[in-house]
Amino acid sequence: MPNAGASSLRGLVRLAAPCLPTWRGRRGNPVLFARRFFAEIRATSGDVGARGRIGDEPDLVCEVPMPEDAALSDVDIPEAPAALKPPG
Repeated sequence: MPNAGASSLRGLVRLAAPCLPTWRGRRGNPVLFARRFFAEIRATSGDVGARGRIGDEPDLVCEVPMPEDAALSDVDIPEAPAALKPPG
């Protein structure tokens, strides 16, 4: 999530995990988890990451509205950084 600003990340860190940023109602990245979820998340495989964990207990999930759309950008493949727009 290379374009996420420091103020957005600080807002997520202040909240209990799991929490995830949203922009205009769309869920984004980075998703933060409390340490108690680490072992379970490490045991996942494939490109699903912790998505299943979020779906398993929706009452625990905290959605945090972000002031910019950077939460929607992600870099999962080698070509992705070239397609990023600069922040601002």
